[in-house]
Amino acid sequence: MRNTMLLCLLCISLLCCSKKEEINDGNIPQDIPAWLQVKIAGIQKEEHGQLYVVSEYRIGGVTFYNITKPINSCMLCELYDVKGIRAHVSLDGQTEVKQVRVIWPLTP
Repeated sequence: MRNTMLLCLLCISLLCCSKKEEINDGNIPQDIPAWLQVKIAGIQKEEHGQLYVVSEYRIGGVTFYNITKPINSCMLCELYDVKGIRAHVSLDGQTEVKQVRVIWPLTP
């Protein structure tokens, strides 16, 4: 019984400590992962931040996020999975690539 109680307390404390860091900026959507919110907040502070575009893609049925920099001339160069890990996707003629939406900058 004592071990069960300790285990419950440990689980509750872990859940309380793993709070999602949110950016309270009206220019950053709240329905995206926290790591991407932080990344967009950093982009906004850059000198040419307004030239970046952050998009959501569905590639082969899997969600990815792409950050297009002003100096990049290639498509899907800076691609991340939903956990924020840099992704390297090999595309062939059969792979379905669909841009779901432009996340940032927000357009009226």
